[in-house]
Amino acid sequence: MLCIALLITLAYVVARYNTGAVVRPASSNIGTPIRSADLQECVEIIKTQHLSSHGLINVLKMAESRARPNQRLVVAFGVNNCFTTSDHDRCQKFRNQVVPKLKVDFGKWKLTAASVKGVVQNELRRSDQVFNLSAVVRMVTLKSVLHPLLEFDTARVDVDDSIRCIAEEINKQCVRSKDYDKSAPDQPDWAFPNQIELRDALSAVFPVPWTKAFRNRMLQAISTVIPQLKAGEGLENPLNLILPGYETVWRVVLRCFVELTARSHPNATVWSNSLQAFSNNPTRDQLEGKTVAGAAVSASNIAREALRLYPPTRRIHREYQKEDGSTIVVAADIEAMQRDPAAWGEDALTFRPERWQNISYKEGEAPNFLPFGGKPFSCPARQRHGSGEAPFGVSMIALLVGALVAETSGKWEVVGSLPKVGVPLDTDRDAHDDLVLRRLPVLDGTGVSPSAKPVTSI
Repeated sequence: MLCIALLITLAYVVARYNTGAVVRPASSNIGTPIRSADLQECVEIIKTQHLSSHGLINVLKMAESRARPNQRLVVAFGVNNCFTTSDHDRCQKFRNQVVPKLKVDFGKWKLTAASVKGVVQNELRRSDQVFNLSAVVRMVTLKSVLHPLLEFDTARVDVDDSIRCIAEEINKQCVRSKDYDKSAPDQPDWAFPNQIELRDALSAVFPVPWTKAFRNRMLQAISTVIPQLKAGEGLENPLNLILPGYETVWRVVLRCFVELTARSHPNATVWSNSLQAFSNNPTRDQLEGKTVAGAAVSASNIAREALRLYPPTRRIHREYQKEDGSTIVVAADIEAMQRDPAAWGEDALTFRPERWQNISYKEGEAPNFLPFGGKPFSCPARQRHGSGEAPFGVSMIALLVGALVAETSGKWEVVGSLPKVGVPLDTDRDAHDDLVLRRLPVLDGTGVSPSAKPVTSI
């Protein structure tokens, strides 16, 4: 343990004072953070360009400007991917891993849909009374995305407890890392090498590749901060893929599911039917709503509205360094930008998928819509990669929510306090953790219960 502690301290000291490191902790001279919800300024911030309205000129390279604010993820999860490194070769290797996994044709989407349906059914069989809703959505989302991302066999149930643990611990680590002080002399108690429960759960689910990463976990963490310290491949940490594919998606799925099932929207039944139709038969026509009789909106409309009102990343941070060496953290406030009434109308704070019926989905044509970031750092889950493929992000959200709606409709109700319609759901990480899924009583012996009552509004 003393050896590990010394290694951690050494990593920090070298990273702090070695000017040759690719990603270094910022200068202690950090200015007051800037946040903007203006579309043009958000685009400039994402590109790490100069911010003319504030007279800021950034001397950092784009990749380093992005990586610096994300070093808390290195501490929390030991990851080494495009979000945390400015090493071009490493980032390209990561993208080469990810992009092929997101090129899913509609034939494979049918297999994924069956997989997701099975995951939801198995999870809801665990109890006939009550579940914590957030925990269910986290588990279902994580296990489902493991199939396309890491070819995990979702029919397995022997490691379900470990998957639940991974989902829960990821959430806890994200909360802890928000307060990370990179100028502190010591690593925090919650640093990844100390997360025995999370590492053990990862070992149970991914025993072969993770074993190698486990043996070299300290070298991996150090080499992320000090790139010239090579640790062989040492990049097998499955969280490199899991975090981008799961961590932000589950919160969108949760809020979309609540909007459809618990907020008394007049069109909720129509929306639910569209998503269930896509979940049952994930084709291009079903995604775009061309085959759903009487459907006012498509599955894609609904998923995009969820991404608009509840973007996966609320704020995108960049670190700017001025010519005098001082630094400042700048944030593109995606959530505020995508709720701007000037772009989305007076009902911008209301979940209304119908608004997407007359908006093209081609890149750049939707007003104030950047849920997957923007160039040159656009998320590859944003678009379809070929004519026979579906856009991964939108399709996965539609699939997950559709399966959850299908398996809970008339059988389970959402119970808890929510704001009135017209007021968005809280997007803080731990918001709505009090919501539960409660089994409805069976009244007629058929296993079918009346529709769920709406939750209490406050």
